[in-house]
Amino acid sequence: LFRWVELTGPANRDTMVYGALTSGANTWMADYEDALAPSWVNILDNTVYLQKAVRRELRTSRGELTEGMKLATLMTRPRGLHLKEGHMLVDGKPVSATIFDLGMVHYHLTPHQLSRGETPAHYIPKLEHYTESRFVADLLTATREKRNIPEGTIKTSILIENILATFQVAEILHEMREYAIAANVGRWDQTASWYHAFRNHPDKGLPDRHQVRMTTPFMRA
Repeated sequence: LFRWVELTGPANRDTMVYGALTSGANTWMADYEDALAPSWVNILDNTVYLQKAVRRELRTSRGELTEGMKLATLMTRPRGLHLKEGHMLVDGKPVSATIFDLGMVHYHLTPHQLSRGETPAHYIPKLEHYTESRFVADLLTATREKRNIPEGTIKTSILIENILATFQVAEILHEMREYAIAANVGRWDQTASWYHAFRNHPDKGLPDRHQVRMTTPFMRA
């Protein structure tokens, strides 16, 4: 996955999907997470419009997707493990939003992507510990085996946005080794996580967030 220019945004509007895929960017990260208000309608619309896109059946006021068009590579970002999807119950309990989102994507999108030789790719957010990375890897393996997806096909980029996870990057990537192709730092989320983790330690404060750039020593590290 070549990601020199990458866009991010929700997929719950047909014009958004069309505009992102035809923008000329290398990659578009279609978001079920931070860029999308997680209402039931929005979550379902995300999948509906993405399915139309991978089938090349998307028709919008801005244009339509057709066979042979050069499009951005599609990545999807599921919601984090800390969130639940209350509209789907297993044994009377809501399922993890991560499980729900990845399940929807692999059921409705992946078969059409594979038929074109495209890569099912994901952006995995909000991991706080290597055991969570192991869970996501096990989930992807179970999905791959259940859906008969060839080994080595699914790719993931890991978003390191929790300050405590920065001490386990190697372990997180090791657990996701069958799927991981990259790790990325989320600057705003890192600083928010820092405030949350050290809120009771006034000696560990940070300056205003606009001053916490990637040139800051701890962010660069």
